[in-house]
Amino acid sequence: MAIVAVKKVEPEAPSAMPSSDPAPLLTALMSQMKGKDLSSIPNPEYDDSRMVKHSLKSIARMAVILERMACECGPMPSWAEAKIYTASKDLQTVLGSMLGR
Repeated sequence: MAIVAVKKVEPEAPSAMPSSDPAPLLTALMSQMKGKDLSSIPNPEYDDSRMVKHSLKSIARMAVILERMACECGPMPSWAEAKIYTASKDLQTVLGSMLGR
């Protein structure tokens, strides 16, 4: 049986702890951006066509499922019918607006 020597290693203390205060970083970034034309940077708030397409595909899938449920099951609860009517009305409003009606 061999005897193994174990040496206790103390973790090194970090030389400079990162600051949890974001102010210096934000100040540095703002000074770098000063005077630059920011219009070329796409605004993610207005660039959400991918999200809209995903939502429309989800709506289409849910509509198929709900249609199957309506055909196979008994009558739908009135609150569910109301939600479907409201969603349909909202989508009609969007479509009419997009088509210029």
